Amino acid sequence: KVELSWELANDQKAYLYVMEKEINERDNDANQVNEGASTNEMPKPKFIDYFRILWPAILCVFIDFLGLAIAIPILPYFILELGWERTTECPTCPNDDPAIKCGAIPGCGTPVDVGALGGCFSIGQLIGNIIMGRVSDKIGRKPIIMLSLLMSAVGYLLCGISQTLGEIYVYRLFSGLAGGTMPVAISMILDTVQDPAERPKFFGLAGASIGMAFTIGPVLGVLAALAFGKRAGFFVPTAIATIILCMAFFRVTETHPSAGILGLRPKWMDEKFGVVKKSKGKAAKMPKTIYHMFLSFFFGSMAFGTFNSMCALVFLSLMNWGTTEVGLFLFAYGIVNIPLAANSAKILEKMQCGSKSRGTGYLNTLYGSGFLLALYLAIFSYVANTFIQFLLMILLLPAAMSAKNPSYNSIVGLVVPVEQRGAANGLVSGAMSIGMGLAPFIAGPIFVSDVLKQTYTYGSFSHLVFWLGAFCAFMEFFIIATLIRPVVLSKEKEAEEIENKKKNKTKLRKKRDSLVVAKERKERNKGKKKEKAPSSIKIEIID
Repeated sequence: KVELSWELANDQKAYLYVMEKEINERDNDANQVNEGASTNEMPKPKFIDYFRILWPAILCVFIDFLGLAIAIPILPYFILELGWERTTECPTCPNDDPAIKCGAIPGCGTPVDVGALGGCFSIGQLIGNIIMGRVSDKIGRKPIIMLSLLMSAVGYLLCGISQTLGEIYVYRLFSGLAGGTMPVAISMILDTVQDPAERPKFFGLAGASIGMAFTIGPVLGVLAALAFGKRAGFFVPTAIATIILCMAFFRVTETHPSAGILGLRPKWMDEKFGVVKKSKGKAAKMPKTIYHMFLSFFFGSMAFGTFNSMCALVFLSLMNWGTTEVGLFLFAYGIVNIPLAANSAKILEKMQCGSKSRGTGYLNTLYGSGFLLALYLAIFSYVANTFIQFLLMILLLPAAMSAKNPSYNSIVGLVVPVEQRGAANGLVSGAMSIGMGLAPFIAGPIFVSDVLKQTYTYGSFSHLVFWLGAFCAFMEFFIIATLIRPVVLSKEKEAEEIENKKKNKTKLRKKRDSLVVAKERKERNKGKKKEKAPSSIKIEIID
C-alpha cells in the first residue's frame, strides 16, 4: 500500500496496492539472464592471497639451499683441514706458504673428498626428492614440510660438531635427505594456483628463494667463520630452520585436494582459489615427457655440478682465494640472480618472442640457459684475474640459471595431471640431485688427473672437468630440442582447444538463457489487455 501524492477534491486520498511478486518480477527476469555467469564466476585471487598459503613452502626451499650455499665457501677448506682420524693434524687452508699444498697432505682431506662430500649431499637430496614427493601425494604436503625443517635443523647441527671425515660424510648425506622438499613445494604451488598464467610468478619466487639462499648464505657463513671459526657456519642454518619451524607449525595449510593426515584441505581454499581438477578414470602412466625431462635436467645439473663442486679449489689454485673471497663471489652471484629469478614470469613471457604460446617461452628459456652455461664453463677456469672473474660470472651465470627451474616446473604443470604432480616433480627434481650428486664424484678424480692439466702458483688442476661440464650443457639443449619441444607444443595446443570449447559453451548457455527468459515473458503477457491494469495492482480513492 503506497499513498499517492495526487491533489483531489474534498481532501480525498489515493492509495496504490501492488503485490510484492509483481514488483520483483522484472528483477527476477534480469537475474535469470545472468544466472549462469554469476554462479560460476569467482573474484580473482590476489598475489597476497596465494602468498599467505605458499610462504612456508617457499621458506622450506630457502632452508634447503641455505645450508648448501653456506657450505660452498666453507666446506672445501673445512674438508682439507679435517683428517680421517681425530689425532691427524692438518694445515690451515688456504695457506700463504706455497710449499704447503692444501689437499696433498697424507691423512687429510683431498679434492676427491671435496667432490665426494658435495655428492653425498646431492645423493641424499635425490632420495629425499623421490620419497618426499611421492609420500606427500599420499599423506599430504603439510607433514612433509614440517618434517623437512626439523631434519634440516638436526642435520646441520651434526655437521658442525663432526670431528672426522667419516662423520661428516654421514651427516652431509642426512642433511641432503632433509633438503628434498623442492617437489613438495612445487606441488603446493600447483595445488593452490589454478591459473597456468599465474604459476610462473610463484615458481619464480621459489627460484628467487634459492637465489636469496645463495646471496645470504655465503655472507652468513663467512661472517660466522671469521667470528667463531669454520664450524660456526653450519650452526647458522640450524638456528634459522628452527625459527621457521616454530613459525610455520601453526601456519602451514594443507593444499592437497584429498590427502592430509594433519588435516584435509579446507573448503574455503576451493571457494577462493578453485577446485583442483583431477583426471577421470584410472590413474594414467607417467607421461614419457617426464622421463625426457629427467634426462635433460640430469645433464644440465651435471654441468652446473662440475662448477659448484670444484670452483673453490679452482680459485684457490688460480688466485689463492679463501672462504672470504669465495663468499663474496657467491654473494655477487646472488645479488644478480635474485631479481632475475623473482621476475622469471616476465622473462618467460618475453622469451615467447611475440608468440602467444607459453610453451615456446619455456623452451626458449631452456635453450638460452644451456648455451650460456656451456659458454661460462668453457672460459672461467682459465681466468686468473679477479675483476674478469666477477664480470664473467655477472654476465653469464645468473642469466643461465635464474629461470631454468620455473621453466621445468611450468612444463610439468602443462603435461602432468594433478594427482601425479608430486611424483613428477620428484622425478624432475631427482634428476637435479642425481646430476649434482654424480658430478662431484666424477669431477674430483678428473680435477687431479694429468689430462689438460696446468700448474699455477698455488696449485694445479685439470681443465678437462669443465669441458665435460660444457658438453653436458650441450646435451641438455639437444634433448629439449628433439624430445621435449614437440610434446610441449602439442599439449599446449590441446589445452587451448579445450579452453575455447568451454568459452563457446558458456556463450551459448548465456544466449540460450536469455532467449528462454524472453519467451517466458512474452507468453506471460500474451492475451493481456493494455488498457487494463494488472490484476495485482489496485487503486483506491478514500474520502
